[in-house]
Amino acid sequence: ARQLTERARKALKRNAEATAALTPAVAQLVDQRAEALRREMMSRQRAGVHLLQQLLEQRCWRVMGFMEEAVEGRISMYDVLNEQIHHDIPELMRMLLSHLVRSPPPPWQGVQLHEGSKAGDDTMA
Repeated sequence: ARQLTERARKALKRNAEATAALTPAVAQLVDQRAEALRREMMSRQRAGVHLLQQLLEQRCWRVMGFMEEAVEGRISMYDVLNEQIHHDIPELMRMLLSHLVRSPPPPWQGVQLHEGSKAGDDTMA
């Protein structure tokens, strides 16, 4: 029994040494994966912001086209509407981006990206 206990103690020591030797490699692997995921999320965020800006710009130009048709060349009316749109667009963009920041991100490949992304949780606000 004593010999068995000694073998078990040696086996545990070898396992502890092996685990200690692997810990830095595993930590480095986790750090690399986290950095890759962060870069991918930032890339997707930049792409999303760019797409939203393009869509908003397209909508604004469409509205401007409708305005030009509606005012039928009346410059004073067009100038007033144009000024109002340029005044309101920054506020609309702030509201849109604020909503995006407060809304939890959708699951990415079936995995929630952070704790605040649980349904109904508005911890990012």
